[in-house]
Amino acid sequence: MMKMVYPSLKPSLKKKVREVSKAEFKAPDEVIQESITRHASDVLSIRKYKEKLALDFLEGKLSFDDFARIVGYDNAKELLVAKETLSESVKSAVQDFKA
Repeated sequence: MMKMVYPSLKPSLKKKVREVSKAEFKAPDEVIQESITRHASDVLSIRKYKEKLALDFLEGKLSFDDFARIVGYDNAKELLVAKETLSESVKSAVQDFKA
């Protein structure tokens, strides 16, 4: 059995939900469920797309500037530092192995 959870909504948002509910002839909980479902789908799609772009960046198929424009400078810089750190670590391990 599904447990119903009701989020706490600001009065202005409750009013919007009621307006949409009336306009679309749907129950308020159905409007809320559809909104959450749509939002979750959008967020997950964007996340998947950003992961693909991160791989393209790591493989050299996408420049840092282009990657930063899409995912934001801070996120791009974080991945760049991780990429550089990993590369240095691998080089060091190879040198240690050869010695």
